[in-house]
Amino acid sequence: MKSEGPESLLLIFDLDDTLVSTSTLLVPEALKRAIEIMAGESNLCEKPLTAKLWSEAKSLFDHGFPVREIFHQIASQLEGLSSQFNTEDLVAHALRSYRRPQIPEKLPLLEGVAETLDFLGKRHKLALITRGVPGVQQKKIEALGVASHFCQIVLVDTERDERKEHGFRSVLNALGFDSSRTLVVGDDPWDELAQGKALGCWTCRTVQSRFLNAPTSDRVCDFQIQKMMELFEVVQVLEDRMR
Repeated sequence: MKSEGPESLLLIFDLDDTLVSTSTLLVPEALKRAIEIMAGESNLCEKPLTAKLWSEAKSLFDHGFPVREIFHQIASQLEGLSSQFNTEDLVAHALRSYRRPQIPEKLPLLEGVAETLDFLGKRHKLALITRGVPGVQQKKIEALGVASHFCQIVLVDTERDERKEHGFRSVLNALGFDSSRTLVVGDDPWDELAQGKALGCWTCRTVQSRFLNAPTSDRVCDFQIQKMMELFEVVQVLEDRMR
């Protein structure tokens, strides 16, 4: 990998729905299992009911609702149907299940990701910061076979309420990069992009996930791409600015 020169950049990638389509490959089944757990613990296991709740949960997810809020909305429906009920316990159990989806041995990268990582990794430093249950995120990385592309990988623990911001600071310090020479690439305007921007990093939004219709602004996103290989042009713009 190229050593840092005046035009060298640090590119920090998100994982879920940036490198791999988690929303289509893993989320539907994870939501279904979580809803079944909620219904089962409420003694409401009828298939028509769980199918209806799963459909509602998937619709809310596709519209960008936070998963915890989705489970609270489902719990409010179950609460009116069952006397055996503790909302917070139910939501906690659903979240625990949802955050631990079954990871297949192999996962496909989104279109253009492999080529983009290979090409840009020869010219710049690449890092990966992903938030979730560390063991689960590690399995996704292994199933994708991308670890060798990154000089730093940080697993941010969602169950400890850790933020990606701390991962950004850790990588910047470890690699000796200033935030003005760092580009954060991700799909979530309220998570990695907002936190990266707050640190002074450049940000690039990949518009290909459940946040497709999420409002955004120049205060959060400097660039926006539809496909990963469009990142070449974004990096070229930043290279020119560094000269």
